[in-house]
Amino acid sequence: MKVDQRALAGIEGKIARADQHFRVLHDEMAAWDADRPWRLVPEVHDQGRKHFYRLHMLNPIPVDWAVILGEAVHDLRSALDQCVYWLGVDWTGDEIPYCSFPVFTKGTKFYERTKHGAWTRRSGMNKIRGIGPGPKAFIEALQPYPQRYKRTFCREVRATHDLWNQDKHRLVHLWGLRFSVSETRLPQNLAADCVIGIDRRVLHDRAIVLKIVCDPPHAEVQMDGKITAAITIHGGKGRVTPSLSLWDMNRTVVDVIRKLVDAIGHQDDSINLAVWSAPSVE
Repeated sequence: MKVDQRALAGIEGKIARADQHFRVLHDEMAAWDADRPWRLVPEVHDQGRKHFYRLHMLNPIPVDWAVILGEAVHDLRSALDQCVYWLGVDWTGDEIPYCSFPVFTKGTKFYERTKHGAWTRRSGMNKIRGIGPGPKAFIEALQPYPQRYKRTFCREVRATHDLWNQDKHRLVHLWGLRFSVSETRLPQNLAADCVIGIDRRVLHDRAIVLKIVCDPPHAEVQMDGKITAAITIHGGKGRVTPSLSLWDMNRTVVDVIRKLVDAIGHQDDSINLAVWSAPSVE
């Protein structure tokens, strides 16, 4: 077998289609956010001991955003798998069964062996056993588990994989707002009696964004400061979707894909690891 150049063009086509989806998302999100379609409504509870600011959405976040994101992520994840397939054909001259782009959160699973010392079928190394040393080392370095790279990894690859895997089973891209407060303070006559708390998770309609607890109670509490909100996503149960920009995720994964495609024909050469950004994530 030889590498099909039309298939490589198809990988580039998937990149282009994903980019189109991300552009649509960017424009629609910007238009939605420009209207600032939400309010924080104050509430008084427990005879003035607790003061809440509850989120009220004036315009619901479109469900279609989840569908668009799922299509974009599928294109990127599929392109990663196709890269490994054609790298295997290029390196061995044959089709490699069960090959794919591995994403593992535990090194023991990535390097799992049988009792006879061979890679297990489900291990990460088995998935890339048919490619050359350059791309193999590159893919190993991208794995999202604590390793020799100072506990850092390519979080964009992990986010793409997690979103893709979830999108196959359920609509989990629950869009919401993440709030931040700057220069927040209470008047001097309340500062000694009241404590401010903010919920920094991804929040949805009717969620309590701010909570002010007072002892002794106060009938009314006014707060100074600036409250802002950013549209973001919550990937479902657990820490499956790192907090990062979708646009950064797209750029980084596209860079990884193109590095792998460029390795076809010279897989003995190493691939530059500076392609990806990897701050510590815990």
